[in-house]
Amino acid sequence: EFRRVLFRSGSIATVTTDGVTTLTDGVRNITARQIFGGNASAQSSAVSVTVDSTSPTVVSATPVVGSSVTPPLTTVTLNFSEAVVSSSIGADDLSLSSGRVDNFTVLSSTSVRYTLFGVTNGGVLTVSLIPGQVLDTAGNSAIFNGTFIVSGAATTASNDDVDATSGQIVLTPNVLANDVA
Repeated sequence: EFRRVLFRSGSIATVTTDGVTTLTDGVRNITARQIFGGNASAQSSAVSVTVDSTSPTVVSATPVVGSSVTPPLTTVTLNFSEAVVSSSIGADDLSLSSGRVDNFTVLSSTSVRYTLFGVTNGGVLTVSLIPGQVLDTAGNSAIFNGTFIVSGAATTASNDDVDATSGQIVLTPNVLANDVA
């Protein structure tokens, strides 16, 4: 089997691959020798190459995907199936159906906590990783789409919520139209 190889220098060579046309994921030891004018060079030392074509996935999340959460939802933690490159992680990684991502914290090579703002209304919150944002060491883009059920309404305080006698704040929920019986 013959293949053309482009080198970093810009030169191109035709190589024989001994019939192997596709490398499956895993560690591969590659050797080479040159045949020119009927003369063959000695075989080179093996170069170890790791082939990785598998995208990282989210294996768990906090809160649990599909669970019901009470607003405001302020963080989502994603745990990946493999290590991701910390420099590929940012506040712009996630797409939210409501609210926004304000910040992130890398907890480990496989775990990231995103800080959310504005997820205060009841309903379904869809969270997705934007393709090409979070990458593994081979450059594969992480994949995630999940939903959370935001139930009830966020609790807020205003000057009208201060008890005149005790001076303490009394919190009352914001009532949404779909929360009224």
